[in-house]
Amino acid sequence: MNDRRTIDYFKGCLIGGAIGDALGAPVEFMSLNRIRSAYGKQGLTDYAPGYGRKGAITDDTQMLLFTAEGLMQLIIQETAIPPVLLQAIFQVH
Repeated sequence: MNDRRTIDYFKGCLIGGAIGDALGAPVEFMSLNRIRSAYGKQGLTDYAPGYGRKGAITDDTQMLLFTAEGLMQLIIQETAIPPVLLQAIFQVH
């Protein structure tokens, strides 16, 4: 993972995931009709209060960060990821 581009992509995924989570948090469990009723026909177009403040992340971002940390620890320890674990990860997604 010494490739600068790979590291930048990895960081971009983490940041993009957190931003998307914060944007979607206020409407996470709302139907499209309810979103439009609350925010207009265009829906949510900017950060809105959710979970007590604008731009709040949810447990989704926390899980993303914990998963990333675990993967980084594997790389730092130069521990090979067992093939059975890789297979399980890809089956879930």
